[in-house]
Parts: sequence; C-alpha cells; structure tokens
Amino acid sequence: MTPINKLFHLEGWIDAGATFNGENRNTQFAFQTPQKIKNNFPLKYNDQDQTLQMNQLYLIGSHDTKRSRCDWDFGGRIDMLFGTDAYWVAAKGMELDKNGHARWFPDARRTGDGSLYGFALPQAYGELNAPIGRGTRIRIGKFYSNMTLDSAMSRENFFYSRSYALSYSVPTTLFGAIADTPLSKNVTVKAGLSNGWDKVNGLYDGIAFIGGISWKSSSGNTSIDFTLITGSEAPAPDSDNALHDAWRTTYSLKLQKQLTARFGYALEHVLGSHRNGAFLESGNPTDALWYGINQYFIYKVNNCLNAAARFEWFQDAKNSRVFPVPGTTGNDYTGLTLGLNWKPKSWFVLRPEIRWDSSDVKMPILDSGPFRGNNHMFTFAIDALVQF
Repeated sequence: MTPINKLFHLEGWIDAGATFNGENRNTQFAFQTPQKIKNNFPLKYNDQDQTLQMNQLYLIGSHDTKRSRCDWDFGGRIDMLFGTDAYWVAAKGMELDKNGHARWFPDARRTGDGSLYGFALPQAYGELNAPIGRGTRIRIGKFYSNMTLDSAMSRENFFYSRSYALSYSVPTTLFGAIADTPLSKNVTVKAGLSNGWDKVNGLYDGIAFIGGISWKSSSGNTSIDFTLITGSEAPAPDSDNALHDAWRTTYSLKLQKQLTARFGYALEHVLGSHRNGAFLESGNPTDALWYGINQYFIYKVNNCLNAAARFEWFQDAKNSRVFPVPGTTGNDYTGLTLGLNWKPKSWFVLRPEIRWDSSDVKMPILDSGPFRGNNHMFTFAIDALVQF
C-alpha cells in the first residue's frame, strides 16, 4: 500500500493580526459591517478596528500533477479556510446561498448578529495532465482567479492588508475549467470557461471566458502575465423593472522584475467594464468602468528582514465597485503602504505595516467621505503568520 504522504501533500498556516484606525468618526452604512465595533471600510480582510482577528487557519491537501508531453497524470487540491477571511472568499451556491447570504457561517457582516468567523472551501478541483504539446494541464472545479499580485491567501502576500485591485477589480474565485500549456520554455498560455465571478450556482448563471498568456525570462528574474475574463452577468433592471443586458470584462497585466540581488519591483494594471453595471439616481442602469495601477518596491535588508512599499491608484469611474450607491460623487482612491517582514524562522513571519488611504469620493449619506465619513484614513496593522 502506498503511504498517504506519497499520495497527498498536507500544509497550511495560521495568520492572526490586528489593525488600529486613526480615524475617530464611526459612521456606519447598510453595506458595511453593522457591528458595535468600528471597521476599516473600504479595506477588506483586515476590516476590523482594534480587534484581534484570526484571519486564516488554512489547510491545503494536494496531489501534484506532473506536466509531461508523453504521459497522463492526475492530481488535485482542496483548500480549507476557517477564520474571519472566509467571508471574502465565499462563492454563491456554496458558502453563500444564491442571493449572496451566508449559509456556512453567521452572516454577521450583513446582519450584525453572530460571529465574524466562518468556514470556506476557496479551492476544490481535480487536475490532469494530457500529453498534448509540451503537456497540457486541465483543472476542473473551484479555484482562485490569481489575477492580481495580492492574493486571498495570507502566505502569498508581503503585506497584511490587501490592495484595491484584489478587493474590487477582479473575481476572487472561479468555478469551471481551465487549461494551460507551454508554447516554449518561456511562454505559457491558458484558456477556460467559468460560471461568472465568485459563483458556483447563482440566481443567474452565465458562461465567462478566461484566458491569458505569461512569459518568464530564462534567468527567472523577469515575468509578465496577462489575464482576461469576459462573460454575461445577471441582467440589470431599470426603474420600470425592464431588464437590460449585462456583460462584464476585466483584464490584469502584471510585471515582476528582480532588479538586483536585494531590490525587486512589481507593476500591476487592471481595467474592467460592466455593461449596465452601475445605477443612476433615477434607478436606471448605466455602463460601469474601473481601472488602476499598483507598484511594489521590495528591498532585502538581510536574511531575516525585508522592507517594502506599495503604492495604489484605483479609479471607480461610475462608483460601481467600492461604494455602489446612486448619487455618490468622486471616484478616485489612492493608497500608500509601508511594511516590514521579519522572518527569524522559515516557518514564522511578523508583518507590521502603516497605511495611508485617500479619496475624493463623497457619499450621498451625510455628504461625507468613504473612510468613516472622512476623505482619508491612517491605519497601523500587524500580523503573525505561522506555517506548518
């Protein structure tokens, strides 16, 4: 009998942290966390103020698929997450019902009742290698879109907080099938179909195409990745309840470059459009558009300490993504995050950061800004990540 450790690879991590918000106003709105404690909207993941969050108790069980041009091979992966981040990776028809209400955990962020902790399966897929070309891997099930430099998985990020690009511009998970194959030792292409964004089964199910191309230099110091997803979404009703076609398209372009032995740089651009994806004050739909640019600068101080800066600019042109309330004015969000990664052991990382967010957005409620009624927000956050 083959030992289980030869069949499956088990790994995971625990990530816990706290965020301290410098803004004292405590304006709450219907779509924000209706908790007595203050939150850090529009930040997701580390969204609670002055509260210790166990964001992720994350377990991965996997069997790797070997890419081969000669042989078939089979594998798969399942990711299990318990913590306050379960809400942000949940999909309709699985962790959520078809209306988007939580069913695997208390719906505390919507109702204000119960715990913020929950359970989710962000990835659960089977994978096979077909001996086509240089080896074609086909993935079927639920999986991350991996369209941005920041990830829903804590282990994959430099910073504790997440970018606007990850939080508002792209799908977190997809349900469908995708295949990827190398065209050469440097170039890989991918293509597949999914049931829209963050959805296994919803009130409206439509087919979306996802595809892309990536390039990595022979030295491994430079990589470029382009990914696009486009497809139909739920029809949008107007003020007379007539339905209008909705089609959503988003792409991401990522560049990563190791400039020197100590200094690395990354650039990310996202752009999305959604036909009839925003609403006017009259109640009628209009086309939505959003786009942004992020830059990352990472410096290796020594073998135990790295420092980094992230600069974000996100334009929610029709206010359909961050604060989707008719009558909202302004559309610009900027953020600057400075942080450290202290890694005294291979399995432990401590990540302190300071972050400054600013926006020209004015909400129709109280004619106030999006950060607790202000147009700027300063936060200090720190988390610890233990891998096993």
